[in-house]
Amino acid sequence: MTSQVASAPSSSSTVVRPAPQKTKPTYVKLDSLQPDSRGDNLVVKVLEVKMVLERTKFDGSKAKIAEVLVGDSTGTMILALRHEQIPLCEVGRWLTLRNTRVDMLGGHMRLVIDRWGLIEPIPQAQQPNEQINTANALSDTEFELVDQDA
Repeated sequence: MTSQVASAPSSSSTVVRPAPQKTKPTYVKLDSLQPDSRGDNLVVKVLEVKMVLERTKFDGSKAKIAEVLVGDSTGTMILALRHEQIPLCEVGRWLTLRNTRVDMLGGHMRLVIDRWGLIEPIPQAQQPNEQINTANALSDTEFELVDQDA
């Protein structure tokens, strides 16, 4: 019985693959979000910032949670932020939100930034010139889970 030994490929036969092409992010408007939405990118304007919780933990660090009212041309929604995300949100500032998801709180939608999400302020020269629709408060709409088997 003869044994065969597999040899490692030589450096001259190494296949070089091109780097994958990055796709441009697509942006959605607030009124297209549903209670199960996740992974969406948005461009919104900060309308109001309200600190909900600010307390000192046992280890001395601070726990901060804020609710930020954001809006675009289709409506407004509450954005829940934590810790280092809060200073980025100044009233009147336009933000790019990447990889967001919708959480439900008491039957109402809240926008949150996912673990791998990102908040970026938009420079003054690149800010959109659109009117904010404050009449369509999407976080005020109450959703109810309906059993379809009945």
